[in-house]
Amino acid sequence: MATAPSRCGRPLLVWIFAEFDGFAHRPLTQNDVFYNNNRNAFLMTEETVAASLAAGRLQLECRWEEPLYPAGTTPLQRRIVPFQDLTLDWEKQQAYYFDFYGPQERIRAELARRGGDPDKLSEQFRRLWRDGYFDIKDTPEFRQLLANLRRAGVWVPPRLDYHLLNALYTARMGTPVGYKSANSLRGRERENLLLIAHHVHDKHPTHFLTFCKALAVYGKLEQLRAEDKSGKWGAKYEAAKQKFREGDTAFQRDISHDPLVAFLFPEIFASTEISSNGAKSK
Repeated sequence: MATAPSRCGRPLLVWIFAEFDGFAHRPLTQNDVFYNNNRNAFLMTEETVAASLAAGRLQLECRWEEPLYPAGTTPLQRRIVPFQDLTLDWEKQQAYYFDFYGPQERIRAELARRGGDPDKLSEQFRRLWRDGYFDIKDTPEFRQLLANLRRAGVWVPPRLDYHLLNALYTARMGTPVGYKSANSLRGRERENLLLIAHHVHDKHPTHFLTFCKALAVYGKLEQLRAEDKSGKWGAKYEAAKQKFREGDTAFQRDISHDPLVAFLFPEIFASTEISSNGAKSK
């Protein structure tokens, strides 16, 4: 890491990595830095050292994501840039080359122009899913919501994958959503979250990578590790990541819901970054 001099009396910490790969291949600390730094990460490599010496000034490799319409993100982009070309935001403690959230706001404005406020559509979906999951399928309100999403340009699959959406809302909210047995255990939300994590790994492995990314982005992965007293879930998590790296098809991601997932969970979704490393469409 490095520090940039401040004009407001405090330094700005800039993380510099030796390598930075897709979500399934990088440690949690890198995910924390990336998502808190406007989705920008910086590397120093042999190539950047040579470029710095040739230019007589510090050059870094930047890797970043860009938002896509109507939802989702590009795969990681790459460019060697002079340090002086970075935007340094001391207030937010961010140093970035590409401003992810500026274009994202313009996309959301266009979605609102075409079919309604995207925040309201997403919140309505979350509310209906949380409060009426077991009765939601054929209600007029939910059917109208799906029609509004399609009108706004969001692709909605003909048949929703309830297991995937349950898992992602559980990761986001920190308490089980859509699981009758878990919801009946009052006052034990954190333990229930651990039980759901085991369930997703054991019963729905094609959703496991997306679920783990949600856990990381919403701050639940470290919580699970702390609560995993037996170490069983942690062992499953590490073993699954290793199998994925080795090309095991058991954990290939089901990508059939990617457009909808990207709209409902914009904080976690990076389409090609995950799916190109083993994807499965139903």
